[in-house]
Amino acid sequence: MKLQTSLEYLIIIAAVLAIVGFIVYFVIGSYSSSSISAKFSECKSAAAQCKSKHLVAPNDPCLFCEEACTINGVDLLEGTGYSAVELCRQGNASAIYQREKLPPACYNDSDCDDGNACTIDYCQNPGSSEAVCVNEPIFGCINTVGRFNSPDTAFDVIREEGKDVVFLADGSSVFAVNVSNKSSPSVISKSFCEDECFNLAEVNAGSNRFLVSVGRKNPFGSSSIYVFKVSGTSTLEQVFAQDVKDNMRDVFVDDRGYVFVVADKLGLLIYKIDQDTGVLSRISSFSIDGVPSSVTVVERGRDYVAYVLSSNGLYAVDVNDVSNPSLIGSINEIKSNYINNEKIISNEKLLYLSANSFFYVINVSSVTSDSFNPVIIKRVGIPSPAWDLYYSHHSSVNLVFAAASEAGVIVLNVTDPSSPHMISNWTSYSLGVCEDSWFVYSCAGGGGLYIGEVTH
Repeated sequence: MKLQTSLEYLIIIAAVLAIVGFIVYFVIGSYSSSSISAKFSECKSAAAQCKSKHLVAPNDPCLFCEEACTINGVDLLEGTGYSAVELCRQGNASAIYQREKLPPACYNDSDCDDGNACTIDYCQNPGSSEAVCVNEPIFGCINTVGRFNSPDTAFDVIREEGKDVVFLADGSSVFAVNVSNKSSPSVISKSFCEDECFNLAEVNAGSNRFLVSVGRKNPFGSSSIYVFKVSGTSTLEQVFAQDVKDNMRDVFVDDRGYVFVVADKLGLLIYKIDQDTGVLSRISSFSIDGVPSSVTVVERGRDYVAYVLSSNGLYAVDVNDVSNPSLIGSINEIKSNYINNEKIISNEKLLYLSANSFFYVINVSSVTSDSFNPVIIKRVGIPSPAWDLYYSHHSSVNLVFAAASEAGVIVLNVTDPSSPHMISNWTSYSLGVCEDSWFVYSCAGGGGLYIGEVTH
């Protein structure tokens, strides 16, 4: 019976201490550590003042200690077995200092939420005097830092080399946008498209620079190819426009300055650009089985091969002699979903492409005009077809940014070509993407151009 009574007594004591701790946590714990630290300093100063008073008036009650050593009526040392107010009235500042104990920095992970989606937030040693919040950056995660609200439909974006400028294909216009202030991008210039401007490519032709844009089919069954001259101040001037009786889907410019376009029925079209005027003249065309959605050109030791992604397969075309292109070979099991305009890009010996919601890495280092032996290194699923892809190398990491329509921008780590993997995604919709110095530019259709910073 006596043992039971003692146990009940201990339980009551524990409950009282828990209630006291609960009260202290909600009354004092709601204050920041710096505020509580300042309050302890005020209390210790009051104790020193009281000690001085006691030298001439030993019975002085030091009533100011009440205000100096409490927060909302709760003693600073509540729950520790000591009273900061009483120690102050004794003039014992050192005792207050020895027993000063700030509340833990955190009690659980939610206390450490910094409001940043690109950090993992957790509490180390929760509830203890050693508690500390950790906000660990998530590599590859993207935070939105700015937006350009374009008037039409943002389809494609490319950056101007060496400048804080991007070019934006916005349906009815092409814009040059100043992005030096990422939070507040501004228009430098724009030029109108009579039909739709859909995809963009930049041409360095001698001392002049041009943009080439192609558009999708209008109600009359044709689409247009445009050329815009780019001045030293990034001002745009349309210098060429031509209707093509087909639906053009993609444009690419190789390092020789030839312009490659793919169209639904006409297949691969190859143009030469006049270095002075920007006028395009068609050199040749090459029929592609199925509906082609994208084109890129790979140069290996003066061997130029155009890769065309189609709804019937991936085609390799010899374009060493642009006036007489010829088929090298094809991979028929890799087929694009032509409705979604899936994309193919290259980086030296590797191709990266999206085909029917799969992301492929293909080694084409041994493909020449005389031999076709590509190696599919890896295929991984992605949430949605990629309308655009952008390859980026940063010191020890290689990334591909995929504009995957409803899935937004997908970030893929391709440092190990045999193990590409998705590390993050950003925004809710994207049709075009590019990146420069850890800043990503995403075309969100009617949502305009978004600018994000990559955590690294």
